Amino acid sequence: MGALPRIAKLSYDVSVAYQADNSGSGNRDFSLWYYAATLSLPVNKLTLGAGFEILEGDGSNGFKTPLATVHAFNGFSDTFLPVAGFAQGLEDFFVFASYALPIGNGLATRLSHHWFSPQSGPGNYGNEWNFTASYKLNKYFDLVAKYGRYRPAANPVAPGAAAKDMLTFELNFVF
Repeated sequence: MGALPRIAKLSYDVSVAYQADNSGSGNRDFSLWYYAATLSLPVNKLTLGAGFEILEGDGSNGFKTPLATVHAFNGFSDTFLPVAGFAQGLEDFFVFASYALPIGNGLATRLSHHWFSPQSGPGNYGNEWNFTASYKLNKYFDLVAKYGRYRPAANPVAPGAAAKDMLTFELNFVF
């Protein structure tokens, strides 16, 4: 009996981090976790995937990411900028599809959908569609267009959450 043909290679990423109060005063006593995982399956020029990112919150404090590029992880609309952390935390479950179009030097595209909710407590923050197109001009420069369409839940629990559309263009220098 022959071996099964190898069609595709399953890829994965896993991240875990821990954050705790370091003041010693007890006024902001907390210990919080961060978890993230992504699975993807490339088949020819198409890649399908899904994942999650969880930033814990205890109702008073949320996992903080002051140096994070939230734009790359929690949607292009930049609705969730957890520099100070969300007291209820953030759960981001997402699916995506990427495809490389054979145009010129190659046009890489990606469509993703995010579902956002608090990590602790009931409710729903809403959802967001993202689309990216990237074109390699030459060895050193890439053109990138990104679109994010965030829509809050019918009864959002995130303060100040409003429908938001964001379109950005970038010229990236690669070295």
